[in-house]
Amino acid sequence: CNGFLSVNLEPSVIRNFNLGASNVGLLYGLRDGANSLASPIWGWLCDRKRSVKPYLVISSLLVAISFFLMKAYEMVGIVIDLNIYVLVLALCINGMGVGGQQIAGVIDALHEAIGAGFPDDPSTQGLVAGLWSSLS
Repeated sequence: CNGFLSVNLEPSVIRNFNLGASNVGLLYGLRDGANSLASPIWGWLCDRKRSVKPYLVISSLLVAISFFLMKAYEMVGIVIDLNIYVLVLALCINGMGVGGQQIAGVIDALHEAIGAGFPDDPSTQGLVAGLWSSLS
């Protein structure tokens, strides 16, 4: 998701608004800011439940909605006037969704590893965190 946006967002979407380089940077930062603000909330939600799979689904839906708002609607023949406000909303939703995928995903991977017989100790947590960060 992050790689896709990094490569395609500016030439396919942002360039249409004729923004300066600093404003383009601010738009990219919005997504990361929303991720940073939403991550503790996702963590709090995930700490309250044993199964975090519903949060993976919800966060994936948020990312899908954000892509839909960033011109994917054209693929299904829906016309939405993409203005800067819709783009800001889409980037914030994307950041919140990616934050949920990252937090719920690593917690789910840890639960699965423990369920598969790995010990619930720092070595397993380090292994899962290392694998997770190398793949994201």
